[in-house]
Amino acid sequence: MSTQAPPRPSASRPSGDSGGGRGSSSSRPADRSVSDHSRFVRRVRATTLWPLTLALVALFLVAISGLAPVIEGIDWWFEPALVGIVVLVGAQIIRLLGAPRWVASVGAAVIWLASIVTLFAAGDSILFVIPTPASIDTISSLANAGAASINSQATPATLDIGIQFLLVVGAGLFAVLFDVVAFTGRMPAVVGVPVIGLAIVPGIFTGDIDLWSFSLCAVFYVLVLWADAGARRLARRSFGSVAAVGAAAIVVALIATLNVPGFNGASLVPSTGGVRIGGGVSPLIDLGKDLRQPGTSEAFRYSTTSQDRQYFRLLTLDQFDGTTWSSSNSDRTERNDDDTVIDIPGLGPDIATTEATTRVQIETMESPWLPVPFPSTEVSDLRGTWMWDVEGLTLSSRISSTRDQTYTATSQNIEPTPEQLAEASAGFPEDVSRFLDLPDDVPGTIRDAADQATEGDTTAYERAVDLQQYFRSGDFLYSESAPVDEGYDGDGFDVIAQFLEKKSGYCVHYASAMAIMARLEGIPARVSLGYLPGTRSGASGDEISYSVSSDDLHSWPELYFEGVGWVPFEPTPSRGEVPDYAIPESTSSTSSAAPVDPQQQNGQQSTPTPSATTPADTSVAESADDATPPATAPLLALLLLLLAAIPGTVRGVRRRLRLGRLRSGAASADVAWLEISETARDLGLSVSDAATPRQIVESLSAEVPFAPLESARLTQLLEAVERLRFAGDRVAGPPEGVSLEQATTTVLDALARSRPTGRRILATALPASVLTPSARRERTPADAH
Repeated sequence: MSTQAPPRPSASRPSGDSGGGRGSSSSRPADRSVSDHSRFVRRVRATTLWPLTLALVALFLVAISGLAPVIEGIDWWFEPALVGIVVLVGAQIIRLLGAPRWVASVGAAVIWLASIVTLFAAGDSILFVIPTPASIDTISSLANAGAASINSQATPATLDIGIQFLLVVGAGLFAVLFDVVAFTGRMPAVVGVPVIGLAIVPGIFTGDIDLWSFSLCAVFYVLVLWADAGARRLARRSFGSVAAVGAAAIVVALIATLNVPGFNGASLVPSTGGVRIGGGVSPLIDLGKDLRQPGTSEAFRYSTTSQDRQYFRLLTLDQFDGTTWSSSNSDRTERNDDDTVIDIPGLGPDIATTEATTRVQIETMESPWLPVPFPSTEVSDLRGTWMWDVEGLTLSSRISSTRDQTYTATSQNIEPTPEQLAEASAGFPEDVSRFLDLPDDVPGTIRDAADQATEGDTTAYERAVDLQQYFRSGDFLYSESAPVDEGYDGDGFDVIAQFLEKKSGYCVHYASAMAIMARLEGIPARVSLGYLPGTRSGASGDEISYSVSSDDLHSWPELYFEGVGWVPFEPTPSRGEVPDYAIPESTSSTSSAAPVDPQQQNGQQSTPTPSATTPADTSVAESADDATPPATAPLLALLLLLLAAIPGTVRGVRRRLRLGRLRSGAASADVAWLEISETARDLGLSVSDAATPRQIVESLSAEVPFAPLESARLTQLLEAVERLRFAGDRVAGPPEGVSLEQATTTVLDALARSRPTGRRILATALPASVLTPSARRERTPADAH
């Protein structure tokens, strides 16, 4: 039995009639025919990948939403979401055009880069998408700005253009990775690895895992596995095994996540009474965010023998780079044991002190820093391993937590007199001189304010008291919201300069400003973070009990005086208490050392004047009443419309391509038949994947009132496709003078006319042949052969 060659067009066939084939060998070489066939098969197979693409889009959106705990507001989400959707859907459209999968992934990367140019450097680019040297410079500047912003902010970070740029870049890269792994690598299950990595990020900064976000990622990950099973033509009953694999992956991920170092307490849900201080880059910004958290929770309770109200210190910040106050992490540390006693740095023998014993009980507060009265010299009954910062007199631990701790602290209340402070010498020990360090670029606003506040002063003590009084004189207001609303929250030079002009802020701004100005005036200074004394809750014998809440978080400056040591001051108006030694003589008769009322402890002035409070209250009210949708909301709405139009657009393009190929003679009767079958499915007619062409004709004839000519064209197409499939007759088609394209169009019009208007609109917008692809694929002469 001889082997027959593939059927070729007859030499006697008219040159203009290709019989629905690919023309003569001279005009369409065999290698091009094979290439066209391969591209054709890829396009058809790409239609089966829509469910997996949409599942990846959903998983992507849920995954990036998990970053919410580390970024304030919701505005940040829209542009990264937009870029990710465009990248994933764009790559799928490239596959629908017949490109190999790796080409589609390269296209995804190109779309990602073009999106970055369009969103951030359109004005410097060609046609808004093609980068130029100027747009590259713009992008480089944004990257540097984003890195600088991250280095100067805490969590949750306040959104700015630099952070938004990095979010868009990261999200787009994340989407490209999804496409490469799921389609080019054909390993959709592996996308769970980057998703877990992204889900862990917020916990590294906050110390907690958002269980709801993690669970949603798990659910949509299972959806991806299910969609992949469908794309691979696995049995429908395989969903159980897919779910089992997904569930196992989720359990393993949870266990692994909970054991990642760096989580305080390894808790799945946020703890109450916790503090963010130290969770981000700037502890002072962390403190501000804690103060603005809604609601109040108890941080700890204590009873003390001290008759003076005690501040509790968590952390000391002694290093300032012009942008952020930070701790230098002194090497002078000592492990704490029950018998460990620490000396108070710089304390002279002539300074009066009063010893106090304080019993502290903590329940739910989570922190790596232990709240202790300032200055404490001994702490006993602690569980875990804790280290003293000998210079700052603070206690911290890398492996232990404050949660459920009960301990006793011994402290020395330092009681210098104004005369002792005034007589302090101008010299300092060598290890204290670093507390005068400041960058060279001090804004003139800060220098001028320091000079104005200390004009005429002759001693360091006078300058210190006048700096404190400069802020408490009545010109400044306490406000936790104004710096955020007006965009000058933080502790760097630029922020403090704006704060001095606005004259409204909270403890972070007052402490940072006074410490900077003190250093300008030649007084060593640092900033402490901790808690105000809290609210008195009772007394028993010689002990007084207090309750300290999250609202009592506070920061204050400490200044160094030779022979006295570190001395706290209180520049924040309506918060805390001014020590006796820091009360100006002119105001001693109305001592600020008297206990403040509860309203003052919560940051409110007890007797505010209308002019002082109305602007702040009005701005808050106006911001609530005039809330507007995010600036990217119209862009998101446009995106949703474009996404909704994708299925119909794909179906329309596919139909035009098929009819064009039929018109030019580059396609066979099978292409015409596939278009008729898919149109029938889109219109809701009874067309089964398992039916033969003849059974489909019988089913359509029962539902559609074909006119005689329309019925004849349908029958002629049926005969042509049967001859092609069973006899390899590529020449067979409608009668002479009627092209495959004309016959197909006649039948398509009849099908559409038979359905109501609403059904035709639905078939155009949401075609079933695109959303739920058929197992049938287009056949070509190569298939028939």
